[in-house]
Amino acid sequence: MTLRTYRIDPQYRRCCWYMLGSMPLVQGVAAAVGKYTDLKPANVVMGCLLLALIASALAWPLSWRLRVDARGIARGRLFWWDHWTWQDLASGRVRKEHPFILHDPARPWWRRRLTLGYLTEGDQRALVSLINEHYRLPPPPALSDSLTIRYGHRRIAVLDSRSIRINDRGRLQDYSWRDVRQAHITRVDPLRRDFSRLVIELPDREIELQILSPNGHATPSWRGAGAEVVNEFLLRHLPSERVETHLVGEPPARRSSIERDLRRAERSEREYRSILWLFGASMLIWTGYAALDRSFGLVRALAMTAIGTIIFVPVITHLERLARRRVEQLRHALQSLAGKPYEESGLVAGEG
Repeated sequence: MTLRTYRIDPQYRRCCWYMLGSMPLVQGVAAAVGKYTDLKPANVVMGCLLLALIASALAWPLSWRLRVDARGIARGRLFWWDHWTWQDLASGRVRKEHPFILHDPARPWWRRRLTLGYLTEGDQRALVSLINEHYRLPPPPALSDSLTIRYGHRRIAVLDSRSIRINDRGRLQDYSWRDVRQAHITRVDPLRRDFSRLVIELPDREIELQILSPNGHATPSWRGAGAEVVNEFLLRHLPSERVETHLVGEPPARRSSIERDLRRAERSEREYRSILWLFGASMLIWTGYAALDRSFGLVRALAMTAIGTIIFVPVITHLERLARRRVEQLRHALQSLAGKPYEESGLVAGEG
């Protein structure tokens, strides 16, 4: 019996329908450009056919769905279903990749990954919680005596059992593990060994490692040891009271951590808003310049401006909205800590 069926996040569905709805407009613009320029009709027709092909490909994500039943999870796309049983998840061979991806090396290469990142945040949490009732972590990775991490701009951190050595563009600095004030680990769900973001607080600096996934593919901000290896190395050498773990989308427990994340989120919000204004001003200036250029013309300038606006403005606006939502969440978390004693908010005397 089917327990529940999940579909992609409404914002992704709206994006697909937005692209479908904009295709006739873009095709009309392409036809107008071909009429008022020296483009060959065959090139205009080929461009319109290519846009129609892109529009028809959107049926693939729109048909994506997950069905949860007593057997396990079934992924449906168009008329094809792929089953991931609860026994598979309890086998200990399925690994969790970033962000919300299950990887089963025993499957054929074209269906080894099951992505949950297309769901809404609430559906992700509900489904991950259900998966974790059956899921068993694979064995931890083997650890070497030392780790080398290249991060930031020409910065290298070498971690071993006794110390952390930082090479900051040729300037060397050694720290002992006792110098680590706090390690902040952010994960996308509690039952995994990797992280989405890691911040190691030292007396005069921070080591920040992030895994970015703008297109659903994990892109670490550092080179060297993998996230699981770094995570296990830290847990081996740091006492538990100096390791703070929280989930993506949830505020940290400590006031100082919330304030630090709030500053970052406010900076991101300002940057996205500035990018939006800069893009608008640049497009306006470019349109005016191109319209005055006799070899380009007003029609072609307006057509190119319309295409650029259709492609980029929704993306930038969406990122700015996510940053603003994060700012509001962190401000609410700070307000909820107001008036509480330090012990209740996770702080001790002298911190924060």
